[in-house]
Amino acid sequence: MKYFNNGNEEISLLGGFLEFTFYLNPGAAFGSFGDSTLFLTIISGAFVIVFSIIDVLQNDKSKLNTFAFSLIISGALGNMIDRIFITKVRDFIRLSIFPFVFNIADVCICVGVFLYVLNFIIREAKNRKKEETKVE
Repeated sequence: MKYFNNGNEEISLLGGFLEFTFYLNPGAAFGSFGDSTLFLTIISGAFVIVFSIIDVLQNDKSKLNTFAFSLIISGALGNMIDRIFITKVRDFIRLSIFPFVFNIADVCICVGVFLYVLNFIIREAKNRKKEETKVE
């Protein structure tokens, strides 16, 4: 890393709300499962395969659902690639309102899961409305 050492330097933006720092995370979310690279790599790979199969088999081909799955899978792949090639995940974003350092792949996973749940709620609401319309 040309500009950062592991956790030693920071670039502060937006009055300290956003900081760029560099941290090699040996674990998963919030540092859990520290130094379990092989386990986490296998879990990430299995996660990508299972989610890809679910996406193919699922009847919901809406743009929101496809986008959500794409974010989740790309985030998991991004972190998995780091684990394979450098045995740790490169985290570099810190927000003053959130005490952990994270990366773009983590953001993709979180936003993707949020959009997937949102799409599920919307789909179920539409299905209920259709059922209510049929009953009347």
